[in-house]
Amino acid sequence: MEYSTDESLPKGRRTAVLIGCVMIFSVLLYAVFVEYITWSKAPFAGFSPLPPDVFDKLRLVLLGVCPLDFAMIPYLRKSVLSSQNRARTTQAGRPLTPTGRLVSASTISFALCEAIAVYGLVLFLINGARRDFYIFFCLSLLAFAFCFPREERWLEWLRKINDAAGQGELSNERNPNS
Repeated sequence: MEYSTDESLPKGRRTAVLIGCVMIFSVLLYAVFVEYITWSKAPFAGFSPLPPDVFDKLRLVLLGVCPLDFAMIPYLRKSVLSSQNRARTTQAGRPLTPTGRLVSASTISFALCEAIAVYGLVLFLINGARRDFYIFFCLSLLAFAFCFPREERWLEWLRKINDAAGQGELSNERNPNS
């Protein structure tokens, strides 16, 4: 069975874009929350301040975890999109389509991007480290920009999924290789 991208790919990509936009919006809400806490509890020094040396170590650990999160994105995407995952099913019991796997891979990527902002939020809540929050906030937005679903990438990944499954070429008029 050959997977057509006529309807399912654009619909799946719209779903992934919507999920990504909602998650980016939640990261922006973290910034609003940080500013509200800073303003309403001025001078805000955190809810449970740690000694400076312990806090600095925690900051370095979380900064070290950021590249690991970012490095996990291609690995997890490849795992979700691999042909070994063809047998997986949805909650309704239907087989997970290649487009469904692309949406799942994007959602996992977005979660890892958002986690970076959460690390900054944790630092802010512990010691009131507003500057640190914004460093992690910017890193998170950069990760979102890198991982945001682009049609060209999705077509390439779908082509790879179909090739790995022995499906051959895509049946899509937008595919120049058809």
